Amino acid sequence: MSGLTFVKASLYIILTICIVITFIIAYTKLPMFGKIYTAQHIEKIGSIVNYKNGRFHNLYEAIQSKNNQIKTWWLPRVFMKLNFILSIFTKTEKQIPHLPISALAVNFEELDKNEDMIIWLGHASCFIQIHGIRILVDPLFSEISSPIPFFPKAMAGTNIYHARNIPNIDFLIITHDHWDHLDYETVLQLKQKIGKVVCPIGVGAHFRRWKFDNSKIVEMSWDEIFVEESHQNLKIHCLPAHHSSGRGFTRNKALWGSFLIEYKRNSSEDSLKIYLGGDSGYSKHYVDIGKKFAPIDFVLLNSGQYDKRWPQNHMNPSQVIQATKDLVAKKLIPIHICRLSIGANHAWDEPLHKLLKKTQYKNASFCLLTPRIGEVIKIQDNNQKFSAWWEQ
Repeated sequence: MSGLTFVKASLYIILTICIVITFIIAYTKLPMFGKIYTAQHIEKIGSIVNYKNGRFHNLYEAIQSKNNQIKTWWLPRVFMKLNFILSIFTKTEKQIPHLPISALAVNFEELDKNEDMIIWLGHASCFIQIHGIRILVDPLFSEISSPIPFFPKAMAGTNIYHARNIPNIDFLIITHDHWDHLDYETVLQLKQKIGKVVCPIGVGAHFRRWKFDNSKIVEMSWDEIFVEESHQNLKIHCLPAHHSSGRGFTRNKALWGSFLIEYKRNSSEDSLKIYLGGDSGYSKHYVDIGKKFAPIDFVLLNSGQYDKRWPQNHMNPSQVIQATKDLVAKKLIPIHICRLSIGANHAWDEPLHKLLKKTQYKNASFCLLTPRIGEVIKIQDNNQKFSAWWEQ
């Protein structure tokens, strides 16, 4: 190769790289990526203990079990990210089911508004109804849940709900701003049906960019309580989780969290408590929450997409069981399962297999509920049973 040819080839490569970088930067400016608050804006919202040096931080280091560790300290971070991306494209046979997943299509218009219920809608999406108050959590009704147009794609049979199916909602709870929990298309389609958006600090910036009415957005720090004037018996607690945030190249500019819904029944001291764990690795925050709110009637915990490469972000079945015990919970509903495969190296049904086996073997002090997508959990029914549908 002559010197002139080499120079031309180098210029073409540099030009191509510049075009790609320019395209990526322009692409991340699209509305679906939301907005990031400045540090000054975050500080104006209130005193936040875990906000330092322009980023949010976890309270505790994730506690990793011995069989859930991998020594990666010597690998450059770029190779870890590359490994994650490749794992999404190169799924093993068991990560995706061969047949469509069994799911039920609920007609929300026919539901009795006086009946208290929880309905898992797939992945981390849940519909909760308490004394006529309707709550929607982390709705994901899109076929794709990422800024990349073709992955990760919903497993066959799981994408049966759409915004048009959902009734008017009193509270939309968003646990954090990752794509599979805050879906741009879904929230835009639900916009006119939402009473209040309840979310951790920083997540509200996305909704403001998407032209949501500012009076409808409630941003909370950990250990804050929100009470709607028209629903005095209902408290929404924002609590810690061990995770991260970010929709683009920047990370942890918005807070992530878990939520506890507390409803005071009539004039008695007894309260119904439903804990929404969001995405979280296992850490001491479960013990703290358990001590403060125990006993908790229902806990919905992320139980899938765990991997040795990110033990600090999601829990494996053993950790889910321990977290349930820490929370002093009566009933466990595993979520974050059976809809998306986002790079975790486990079979799609492994979380349910292991949770059922471990709870039966150890004679757990709590009840494991395993509804199908769309199957109504009746809050007042302590004898309701669910099948091992994933084995069928």
